[in-house]
Amino acid sequence: MLNYKIIRRKKYMLYIYFLTFILQISCISSKKNSIQNNSHLIYQDNFDKGLGNWFLEYSHGKIFINDSKKLEIDVNEGASIWYKEKLTGNYTIEYEATVIQHDIKKDRVSDLNCFWKAKDPNNPENLFSKARNGNFNEYNSLELYYAGIGVHNNTRTRFRRYDGTGNKPLLPEHDLYDEIYLLKPNEINDIKIIVRDNRVKFYRNERLIYDFLDKNPIKDGWFAFRTYKSHLEIDNFKIYKRHYPVKSVLLLDVNWLVILFLVFTYPKYHYIMCINFCTYILSFFFNIFMKP
Repeated sequence: MLNYKIIRRKKYMLYIYFLTFILQISCISSKKNSIQNNSHLIYQDNFDKGLGNWFLEYSHGKIFINDSKKLEIDVNEGASIWYKEKLTGNYTIEYEATVIQHDIKKDRVSDLNCFWKAKDPNNPENLFSKARNGNFNEYNSLELYYAGIGVHNNTRTRFRRYDGTGNKPLLPEHDLYDEIYLLKPNEINDIKIIVRDNRVKFYRNERLIYDFLDKNPIKDGWFAFRTYKSHLEIDNFKIYKRHYPVKSVLLLDVNWLVILFLVFTYPKYHYIMCINFCTYILSFFFNIFMKP
């Protein structure tokens, strides 16, 4: 009778182990889908209700809502169009942008740019306390991330991180000259910016352009469309708030408790420890490489 109880207990423990093992594998395989679904839309602007949520900094040109109900920027100097609300935490920004060229002599294909997490170290709660007219040098005193597609007359694409003291390290790997990173006139560019903790990612047309890990990240700040002597059209601006659920520590704990019991009670089951260790390593690498 005693042997039967031991065998039954062993069998139940094996069932529990394999159940938690299968659940652990399922969590790994569904990780990517769960990340994509753990976000919700917090703001959307199709620019059909005016520019009340935007703060404009420019000196020469026109910024207006055109007949197609899109934001049109046609400027002879620098311009920054700021979303008025400060953004915090983890989020994703998406929008469509087109560099317009109706007249080759007039419309310059260049500078589809943006700022994000921008703030003034001297007044971190109010970015707009100091008047600016869109001149690029006016932003040297800010902390911000900056991406510019097709800058310098559409000869390069670049990424910078301003530290608020005028420094903006010029890293060679952040200046891209290949044609695939440059602009084409009158073509829609789907822009996506993902902010997650100390990491920022910048996409253009689903292509990852920059993946930057910041040792001293800017925690919050404002977003702006940015350009210089160009003609742009912006539409379908969206902000998603992202939530990254804590992993199921309970599941892993149960799994390892079952393993320890089996290994110490029945030494011949040491191979289970090896299997689970391999699964754990697999999970670790999936957590790294499948982050958005």
